[in-house]
Amino acid sequence: MAAVALGLATATARGQGSPDYTRDVAPILERCHECHGPAKQRKSLRLDSRSSILAGGRSGAAAIPGQSGASPLLQRVTGAPGKKRMPPDGPPLAKAEVEVLRAWIDAGARGPDDGTATSDLHWAYAPRTRPARPDVRDERWPRSELDYFTLARLEAAGLSPSPATDRATWLRRVSLDLTGLPPTPEEVDAFIADGSSDAFEAVVDRLLASPGYGEHQAQLWLDLARYADTQGFEKDSRRSIWLFRDWVIKAFNEDMPFDQFTVEQLAGDLLPDPTPEQIVATAFHRNTMTNDEGGTDNEEFRVEAVSDRIETTMQVWMGTTVACARCHDHKYDPLSQREYFELFAFFNNTEDSDHGDDRPKLELFSREQEHQRERLSGVEAHLQEILDGPLPALDRSQATWDQLSRDRVTAFRAHPPRLTPWSATGPFPVESRTEGFNRVFPLEPGAGGDPEVTWVERPKWADGEIHSDLPDVNVAHFFQRTITCDAPLEATLSLGMDDAMKVWLNGVKVFERERESRAKANDELASVSLREGDNHLLIKLVNGVGPAGFYFDLRPIDVPVHLTDALMTPPADRTPAQASALTAAYRSRLPELEAVRNAVSIVKVQLRMVTAPTVPVMRELKGDGRRDTKVHVRGNFLNQGAPVEANVPAVFPSLEQGPGSTRLELARWLISSDNPLTARVVVNRHWERLFGRGLVLTSEDFGTQGEPPSHPMMLDWLASELIDRGWSQKQLLREVVLSSTYRQSSKFREGPQRIDPHNDLLWRGPRFRLPAETIRDQALAVSGLLSSKMYGPSVMPPQPAGLWRNVYSADKWKTQVGEDRYRRGLYTFWRRTMPYPSFTMFDAPSREYCVSRRSRTNTPLQSLVTLNDPAYTEAARSLAARMMREAAGDRGRAERGFRLCLARKPAERELARLIQLHADALDHYRRAPDAASALADAAPADASAGLDATQLAAWTAVASVLLNMDEVLTKP
Repeated sequence: MAAVALGLATATARGQGSPDYTRDVAPILERCHECHGPAKQRKSLRLDSRSSILAGGRSGAAAIPGQSGASPLLQRVTGAPGKKRMPPDGPPLAKAEVEVLRAWIDAGARGPDDGTATSDLHWAYAPRTRPARPDVRDERWPRSELDYFTLARLEAAGLSPSPATDRATWLRRVSLDLTGLPPTPEEVDAFIADGSSDAFEAVVDRLLASPGYGEHQAQLWLDLARYADTQGFEKDSRRSIWLFRDWVIKAFNEDMPFDQFTVEQLAGDLLPDPTPEQIVATAFHRNTMTNDEGGTDNEEFRVEAVSDRIETTMQVWMGTTVACARCHDHKYDPLSQREYFELFAFFNNTEDSDHGDDRPKLELFSREQEHQRERLSGVEAHLQEILDGPLPALDRSQATWDQLSRDRVTAFRAHPPRLTPWSATGPFPVESRTEGFNRVFPLEPGAGGDPEVTWVERPKWADGEIHSDLPDVNVAHFFQRTITCDAPLEATLSLGMDDAMKVWLNGVKVFERERESRAKANDELASVSLREGDNHLLIKLVNGVGPAGFYFDLRPIDVPVHLTDALMTPPADRTPAQASALTAAYRSRLPELEAVRNAVSIVKVQLRMVTAPTVPVMRELKGDGRRDTKVHVRGNFLNQGAPVEANVPAVFPSLEQGPGSTRLELARWLISSDNPLTARVVVNRHWERLFGRGLVLTSEDFGTQGEPPSHPMMLDWLASELIDRGWSQKQLLREVVLSSTYRQSSKFREGPQRIDPHNDLLWRGPRFRLPAETIRDQALAVSGLLSSKMYGPSVMPPQPAGLWRNVYSADKWKTQVGEDRYRRGLYTFWRRTMPYPSFTMFDAPSREYCVSRRSRTNTPLQSLVTLNDPAYTEAARSLAARMMREAAGDRGRAERGFRLCLARKPAERELARLIQLHADALDHYRRAPDAASALADAAPADASAGLDATQLAAWTAVASVLLNMDEVLTKP
C-alpha cells in the first residue's frame, strides 16, 4: 500500500489529478477503523466515510475542506505539536500517504456521497473511459501501449522495471499461461534459434490456436460456473452435465466474443430460434445444487438455487457481492434489499424446481447419431408400410378370422365360464429367479404332489386387477382355481407377472416365461381350450427382486378388451378407426408377417440404443405457470412482502427495456457499453491468471470493501481494448503476453522488494505456484503419458481407496484404465462432497458455490502428494523411461529430464547433483533387485518394455526429484 500511495502522491505532485476518496483516501484510513470504524467509535468519531469525516466527533470535524493545515485529521497523523500521533499503535503513516490525505483535503475533500459529480462515484461504479497513454521518460522500454501505464507508475515511484527474462523461461511461462502445458525442448530450441522479428508473435499465435488453449481457459470458468459432476448435499448424486464443460472449451477455442459468451449462458434459451448448443450453454446456471434428501422442501431449495444464480451472476460479471442484501440493505455498497429481489425476479421463472432428476434436460445427439437415427427411422417406416399396406391374400383370410372370432365371443357370452376363488400356497424360498423357475416343485404336474402343503383361499383377488401384496424376494408362489364350463370353449388367458411364470391347464403346460419385469395388465396372452365341466388351472410365480405381483383375466379371444366391441360390430358398420385397429390386431398374429414384425422389433431396439447424453438446461415458464416475485422479509421465503419486477440496481445504468425485463435483457445489459463493471472485471480476472494478483486484488469484490485498483488507468485501458476488439479474449491475452510488462524477469531485487513486496507496481515478472490441474497435467505431459483426447464424460484417474464411502450413496469410484487414466485434469470427475484429493491439496475448490479467486497455499502435504500420489509416481516412472530412451549416458539422460521439466538447460552444479543422485539410487537398487523389479513392473508396460529394471528404478528416483522441484511447480 505504501508503494501505491507513493505513486499516487508523486502523480498528484506532477499535476496528474487530485486524489480520489474511494480509490486513494479510504484505503489509507482503513488503519484507523479499529478505533474509528463501523464497530467502534472512540470520541464518537468515525473515519469510514467522507460524510462521517466531515461530521467529526466530540471535537468537531476531522477534515476541513480546503484547509489541510487546520484539519485535526492531518494534525493527528503527523503528530503536530501538542497532538498525540495517530494511529497510536504500529508505524506512522508513510510520508506519501500523508501527502495523499493533505492533497485530498486541500482539493475540497470530495467524495462519493457529496453529490457534486459523477466522478465522485465509487471508482468501480463510475463510467468507464478510455484513458490517454501516459508520458514516460524511457520510451524504449514499452512494446505495448499497456507498458506505458506500467512504466509511468514505476517512474512515479522511483523504480525501474526488471530486465527481460531469457527466451526459454518466457516460452515456458507463456505456454503454461495460455495452454496449461509446458513446451518441449524441441520447441524451446526452435524458438531460441528463430531470429525473425515476429518470433514471439508466432509463438503466441500458435499457442492461442492450440486445442489446449480452450481446455486451460475453461478451467477458470468452471470454477466460476461451479461446475461439478454431482448435485451436492447429502447423497451428492451424479449429474450428467459434461456437455456444458465441452461447450465452454469449444467457446474459448473458437474465441467466441465474450458478449455472445455471456448472452448464450445466461439466456440462450430465450434467443430467437436457439440452436441446441445455445441451449446447452444455459447449463451455466443449472450447476446449482439440488437437494433430494428425504423431507426437504423443494421450494426452499429452488429459492436457494435462484439466489445462487443472482449472486453468481453479479460476482462473475460485475465483481459485486449482493448476498447480504437478501436479508437487509447492503451495509457497504449501494444495494437495497428490494433491488436484490428485483434481480431475483430475472431468474424466478424457470422450470427447474429442485427435482432429483434435474429436469428440464436436453438430449443432444451428435451428427453421426442423428444420421443413424434418420436411417433407422426410415427403415422402420418402410417395414411398417409393409405391415399396414394392402395384402389381398391376408385381407381375405382376415374375413375368416373375423367370423371365427365373433363366433367365439358369442359362444363365450352364451355360456360364460364360472371361476372359483383363487387358492394360494407359499412362499417357497429359492436361490434366484432362474433357479426357482427351473426347479420342479412337488406341486407341479407329474411331480407327485405334496400332501403337506396348505392352500389358503384368496377371495379378494379379483380378475382383471394387478395383485402386488405378495411378500419377500427370491421366492416361488403357487395359485390354483377351477374353471367350470357348460360346453367346450376356446378362450384366452391374459397374464402379467413379476418376475417369472409357468401355467398349467388340466396338467398340461400352456405358458411359461422368465424375465425381470413388473406385473402389468395384458402383458402376455395364451390361447387355451376349455373342456366341458371342470378345468384345473395352476400357476407358478417366481419373484427375484422387488415387489412380487401377478395379473390374470379370462377372455374369449386374444385381442385387447377394447377391441371386442369393435369385433362384434358388423363389418359394414365399423368406423375407420375400428377397422384399422382390428386389421393391426389380426396381422400382429400372422406367421406370414413374423419376419417383418421381428425386423420392426430389431429396428426399434437399435433406435433405443442410439442414446444421447443429456444436460440440465434453463427453460422459461409460460402463461399461468409464471411466478410472482416478492421481497422475502428478512430473507425468509415463507414470509413474502411487497411485489417487485425484474430490474437492476439504481446505482448502475438502467435497463433499456425498463422493469419487467427478461434474462435476455439482463444478459445484454451486462455487456452493454454503458455498464461500468463487466469489462473491468473480465480483464482483471485474466490479469490475475497471468500475474498471480489482479490489478484489483479482490477480484470477487469491486465494491467499497474491496481493494482499489493498483493501476486504475491501465484497468480502464484494457477494458476499453477488450470492447473495441469485439470482446475477443484471445486478442486481449495476446496483447498482454507480448508486452514488456509480462516479459520481465521474475527474479527478486532487494530495493524494489523492500518498497513493493507484493509487486503491486509490476517491477518484475510473475512467479507463483501453478494451479492444481496444471501441476498434474505438466507431470503427465513431460512424462509422455498425457492423453490428447478431448471432450466426453468425466473420467476417474487413480485416487486413494475408500474416499467415496458414504452412508447415503452406494456410488463408487471406478479407476480408469488405458488412455482415460491420463487425460487432462479438466476432465476428472468432480464430486462436490469429495473432490479429487490431489486437486484439493493444491487449493482447488469444491465448486459448491462460485469461486472467483482460488487461494494459494504451500504446505508439506503437497509434497507428499507429488511424491506418492499414483498419478505422479506413474509420471516419474514414465519420465525415467523417456530419459533412458531419448538420451544416452548419465549426463545426457539427466539433461534430457531436466529440460523436459524446465525448458532451460541445467547449470553444471544442477547436472552434477542429478548425476550423483542417479549413482546413489543405482547402488541402492543393485543391492535391492526385488524393489527395482517391483518399481519397473508398476510402470506402464509400453514405457518400461525392454529397459533394464535397475537402471529404470534409479532414473525414476531422479525423475521424481525433478517433478518435485519448486521451480517445476512454479510459474517462472
